[in-house]
Amino acid sequence: MVYGAELSDDWYDGSHWPETFSHKLSEKLGFGLDYTCLAKCGNSNDKIFRDLIRWFVEGKISDACNNQTVSVSDCTHMVVLWSQWFRDEIFSFTHDYNFPDGDISQSWDDMNMGLVQYRSCGNNISEHITDRQLKAVSDYWNFVKKDGRKRLVDVMSFMQTIQLLCDTHGIKLVQGFFSTGFYDHLVKLKNEDKNVSERSRTRNNYWKNVNKMISSLKPTSRVGFGKFKSILPYFIRDKKLLPFGHPTAEVHAEYAEYLYNIFQEHFPEGEKK
Repeated sequence: MVYGAELSDDWYDGSHWPETFSHKLSEKLGFGLDYTCLAKCGNSNDKIFRDLIRWFVEGKISDACNNQTVSVSDCTHMVVLWSQWFRDEIFSFTHDYNFPDGDISQSWDDMNMGLVQYRSCGNNISEHITDRQLKAVSDYWNFVKKDGRKRLVDVMSFMQTIQLLCDTHGIKLVQGFFSTGFYDHLVKLKNEDKNVSERSRTRNNYWKNVNKMISSLKPTSRVGFGKFKSILPYFIRDKKLLPFGHPTAEVHAEYAEYLYNIFQEHFPEGEKK
């Protein structure tokens, strides 16, 4: 979604960048404003968080990164759209980094350290790990991750951290999700627990703390998460999509305008944060 997959015939060569909402947004925010896109296709929130932290700490995570020109010291605005909550990653010595492979997705640069991204516990994962590891991954998926409660807390911790770092560095941050799926799943779990006849202390404590985490996020950190609209489904509704459900250049342009208006309304000129 953020990378702009399928916006050109060869979207690895970077010629599609001017069509992406991040590029269009940088143009709206200031003439000639440099921008850096850290997005990669199919990546999990773990990798998004890791790449952002490395950027904050190291200043520049990779020469091969998409148009990397902006350092922490001169960054003024940031947009983070978190990925599908159920994506994860696994270490593999054998993965071919030249092509995506079913449920496996690489990063197209040298920063992923053998950690390949997977969307679910797909069959082709068995090609990259031992039978014992595959069983462990399957068990993890079915008994821990699929439920989503821990993952919800993990991702909100990521969001709190990025919000704090941006506040510390005076960066104007808008963050959230490209899809409402994360928030919808949270609401679904909450409703399920409400319907439990005898609510346990653990359930009460879990949602009490989840609510605290949500309330700690500024409205500008809740795009597609109870505040503001996400790309999916609002901006792609009734529009012809590109392969794999990716938004067209028209959708990217509309979303750039939408995010620009959020920045203008919530971060008036003259305010550092």
